[in-house]
Amino acid sequence: MKDDLIWIVVVLLILFGLWFTTGGPSRSDNQKPFITPPTSAGDSQSYGSLSPNSKKTSIGSSGNTNSEIIKDPNASSYQGLIHLSRGNANSETNANDEYIEIRADRQNKNPINISTWTLRNGGDNRSYDQNGQMVKGQSNTARLPGAAVNIWTSLSAKKIVSIKLSANERAYIISGSPFSYGNPYNIRESFRVNKCMGYIENLPNYRFVPRLSSKCPAPRNDPTLAQLPEQCYNQLRSLGTCQTIDFVTKDAWCRLHYNDQALRDKLCNLPSYCKNIIKDQYTYEACVRNHQTDDDFFQPEWRLYLGSIWEIWASRNETISLYDEKGKLVDEIKY
Repeated sequence: MKDDLIWIVVVLLILFGLWFTTGGPSRSDNQKPFITPPTSAGDSQSYGSLSPNSKKTSIGSSGNTNSEIIKDPNASSYQGLIHLSRGNANSETNANDEYIEIRADRQNKNPINISTWTLRNGGDNRSYDQNGQMVKGQSNTARLPGAAVNIWTSLSAKKIVSIKLSANERAYIISGSPFSYGNPYNIRESFRVNKCMGYIENLPNYRFVPRLSSKCPAPRNDPTLAQLPEQCYNQLRSLGTCQTIDFVTKDAWCRLHYNDQALRDKLCNLPSYCKNIIKDQYTYEACVRNHQTDDDFFQPEWRLYLGSIWEIWASRNETISLYDEKGKLVDEIKY
């Protein structure tokens, strides 16, 4: 009997030792099936959150973790804010007509100064036959103008401004030079487009590619016309948008058609005061004088000239790259 009691005590001590070494009093909590109660089907529940000082990590295909996204050091801070378009570069061979387009994104909040940015073609991606040998080409670069004429005028000094694109504004980048050899505007520089420039577009010896828009204020909308005599009133209302009358040419035409009484009465026999009104009010200079404070006077457009005598962009297998003032890539297109 005494021996049996000793064995019972030994067994109890062994069991107590096993219970203590496997967790003792804390083991009962750990044996519960969930740390938090399960949720119903379709519901989700968070079991914790990162502390404020924790770093989010991403795991790549190689299994490595990175504490932050690595940004391309050659990428400009303007990427996504300025966009390139090829314009007619893939089809035009005349430098004075060849152009591409730079446009500011419509979501931009601040104007972006593109003065002195650089363009580069993909000449190094092409090879040429030189005396029976294939020779690798070289890329050419062109720098955008550092400034442009704000308002063209023949009556005062030109104001030069930096080239800044606001949201959804564009700049046409013409490879060559302006085609304008007439008077009174010797347009030889890059410029900002305003709504009166259609008058210049319609003058002899001026040609712009692409054409300047004709958004001049229409004479027929001028409320002061109603105060004029009928003959002058009708003549002014018949003027097209951005159209003026060259009275030197017109007088010569009238002399040539002297026997056509109906035409002469309609077009030629204008009183001098009516001619003076047309000269004073319906020209480019008058339009600028009367409307340069309008909210829509400046159009969302610039014309920038690179001054090349040769085409810059190839018709195919071309890459056009735009770099900012720090030499970092802003945008690139291929065709």
